[in-house]
Amino acid sequence: MKGDTPFGALPSYRDGDMEIFQSHAIIRHLARTHDLYGSTEAERVRCDVIEEATSDLSELVGKAPWRPDFANGRADYVANELGPTLNRLERFLESNQDPSGFWVGSSLTFVDLIAFALLDSTGAMFPEALEPYATLRAFRERIANRPRIAAYLRSGRRPAVIQVGPGGPIYDSDF
Repeated sequence: MKGDTPFGALPSYRDGDMEIFQSHAIIRHLARTHDLYGSTEAERVRCDVIEEATSDLSELVGKAPWRPDFANGRADYVANELGPTLNRLERFLESNQDPSGFWVGSSLTFVDLIAFALLDSTGAMFPEALEPYATLRAFRERIANRPRIAAYLRSGRRPAVIQVGPGGPIYDSDF
């Protein structure tokens, strides 16, 4: 199937006659069609900014196990690379003028789900990295306690593999 896609990669998503490629384009389409993309242009722009910022953190977390000095320099990596990024994310979360605890406005958006998944996997790989960030941890807990997400987390369908590194799969229990 990959060879038949415009960019030689998956995923692809079909909605009626429309086929969408690239995961973030699919996510934004689903967010628009399910009213999870903010209610004003300012909120949609904030969603886009948060999506990009979480993508940056995802890249940091994803590349960590591949660094030659990772095993010996883990504490430095957490303090000097993850820490500043998490600090900026927490400040941005706190800048939402609504007291709801969401990233954008007063209701759930797709970036809340992206941020939850990222903080969940970051916490699994680097639990010490999230320690100083009470607002990020509280946000992650609020989303984890939403009934359908909590049911999924308890279901056993959640993948055990958090990441793949040079030594193979990295499991939640590895950290």
